Amino acid sequence: MRNEKDIIYDMLKVISDNKNKIRRTKLLTKSNINSNQLNKYRLILLNTGFISILLTKEDVQYLSVTSNGFDYIQKYEDLIKTLL
Repeated sequence: MRNEKDIIYDMLKVISDNKNKIRRTKLLTKSNINSNQLNKYRLILLNTGFISILLTKEDVQYLSVTSNGFDYIQKYEDLIKTLL
């Protein structure tokens, strides 16, 4: 079972692995979370500055990992390596 930190990492990793630009629905399916979790963690990621919203000329919203989000990914991966 994934905890909050695992889900946050998974979401950030999915976004970064998708050329750092993803729509909500694709993030939901690739992160293996439900819509309630997506809404909850998207707000957490936005409020912590780990992701930002990109708008296209057509007002299409994409989520993108910020430098703070990339720092989280790196620290999470370093921690996992230390524990294994």
